[in-house]
Amino acid sequence: MYKFEFSVLFIVVVFCSCSRPKQNPPQIYYQPSGSEQFNDQYTLKKVGSVSFPLDSATSFTSKSISTFNENGIEYFSLLNAFNQTIYVYDLSTKSLVEKISLEKISTNGVKPNGHYLSHYIKNKDTIIVCDSWHYRIFLLNNHGEVRHVYNIPFPGKDKFIVGLEAETERPMLVKDDKLYITGDLLDYSIPDQTKIKNIIAVDLKTNVINRYFSRPELYNRVVWSGDEYRLFNTFNSKTNKFIYSYAADPFIYETNNSGYLKKHYVGSKFFKKILPYKWEKDFKMNDELMSKLVEHDYTTPQFFKIIYDKYNDVYYRSALLPLTKDEYYDPQKRTFAKESLIIIDSKFNKIGEIQLPEKKYLKNMYFLTREGLNIALVPSLQTNEAQLTFDTFKLIKK
Repeated sequence: MYKFEFSVLFIVVVFCSCSRPKQNPPQIYYQPSGSEQFNDQYTLKKVGSVSFPLDSATSFTSKSISTFNENGIEYFSLLNAFNQTIYVYDLSTKSLVEKISLEKISTNGVKPNGHYLSHYIKNKDTIIVCDSWHYRIFLLNNHGEVRHVYNIPFPGKDKFIVGLEAETERPMLVKDDKLYITGDLLDYSIPDQTKIKNIIAVDLKTNVINRYFSRPELYNRVVWSGDEYRLFNTFNSKTNKFIYSYAADPFIYETNNSGYLKKHYVGSKFFKKILPYKWEKDFKMNDELMSKLVEHDYTTPQFFKIIYDKYNDVYYRSALLPLTKDEYYDPQKRTFAKESLIIIDSKFNKIGEIQLPEKKYLKNMYFLTREGLNIALVPSLQTNEAQLTFDTFKLIKK
């Protein structure tokens, strides 16, 4: 899977001139404890694989995967962007049990582009679809019929409103009748980035929209590249805490989105600091700089997804390892990111880290079961065109 590059939202807002008084750059925090120094007790071991049947209209990739439990039965679902259909499987039998067409979703006759859709299933009669292009949320039943449409404010110049970035690695969540969606905004013209709140909460009953979780001070006074602003999320169902992880920030944030906030340092043994593109926020955006920012994304380490494993009460924090410049400029070598998985206990102590085999797995296609963390093989290693295969990794004590 290609590493993320600037989206249309980013391109709209970043073409501006920025010239500000020079200030001392912020310190990029690093400590050995919790990075290369940790109690290395656990690893993830491949123990098998699982496969789901595919029809001829479904490819080996999907940006939107969701699991849910209803009446004691575990279900797996994926969204096919090409035919705008959600496929629902019984996890115990790996059989297809339902196909939900999204053909009926539209507003004033405007239908979404399937590649900008993502989904979340609370139960079979409560299905949420996010249209990140038109900034709409659809509440559907299991027949794909629209029960309600929520319109989300658009971002724009000098606004602090983030765009919608719901996907597998940044999953939507419904809690207490509120839908929480992670968003992004790359606007270098905003002098105080802490004014940007990256979480959008939609009250499904009252339609009231609120925003939470201010961007940390780390993002002020320097130029970070596009990927480095990304925020990832998971939810701890045991503590009822939201867990957030920024791409450039070694800290993990634990919050209830209403006052409680605690941060925990968890780094990788494969790199120390994540450095910005430029230490002084004094530049003029143009095509040449855009190209250099994208290169920086590939050649700089970053944190990626964070997953709460409710079956083992641990977290997995993904780290993307940097390419060399030679690898970046070689199309055959920059296609797949090098990825490690950091294992963290319930108290946010680092207890393990493994590097996944290169060019074997898709970093944004995965799901959890009691059996382990299931990660999709890259399309070139999917040996049967009629099924989608995931390798299963089990948490093992060394």
